[in-house]
Amino acid sequence: MNCLTITIKYIVVFSNFLCVVFGIVIVVLSALLMKELGAAIKPICVNLIVFGSIILCIAFVGCCGALTESLCCIWTYAACLLVLIVCNVINIIYIKKADSAEHARHDVNLAWQHMKEGSDITMHMFQSTLECCGKTNYNDYINADMLIPLSCYRGYTMMPADLYQTGCLAELTDSYDTSYKHMYIGCLIIFTIEAVSLAFAIALGVIYQLDY
Repeated sequence: MNCLTITIKYIVVFSNFLCVVFGIVIVVLSALLMKELGAAIKPICVNLIVFGSIILCIAFVGCCGALTESLCCIWTYAACLLVLIVCNVINIIYIKKADSAEHARHDVNLAWQHMKEGSDITMHMFQSTLECCGKTNYNDYINADMLIPLSCYRGYTMMPADLYQTGCLAELTDSYDTSYKHMYIGCLIIFTIEAVSLAFAIALGVIYQLDY
């Protein structure tokens, strides 16, 4: 095995290691976002969790193929990676087109309706986590003849000075916008690593093919 083949082999191994790292990061962050934020962002998070898990499996196949010099594993890995790249492009387009304001409006309106019915804690979660109060501000409670809840106060003190002034719609929109930007950047990084991995995997597959 010449120096070029060895170099390509370990580039494939290293790129797969990076895929594993970013795959784990995507799965963990998506799970945390799905737990902390509203319903509108959950389909994207579930999709990214599945995507990240598949990355881990494919990266394992790639490492095995490169280290064991298995022609079958290398070409299987390259084919799976090509499919994964296509899926990643779809993810990137979907995330890029995601409307943070519309998703936030849907989740806050739903949480507010449940809050008025007294059957949901989502609004309390938004208020305590995002440090906001009501849909647009605390006046939403006053206008609806409702008591301002403890979750609208910093430290649950019920002191006027600790009352959150910003509405949850604005805060959740900002939160979704930030989350989508991070997802977009993460998917772009993964796409770059996948493209490099595919190029070197094909090169390695051709070299192994010629050696047989």
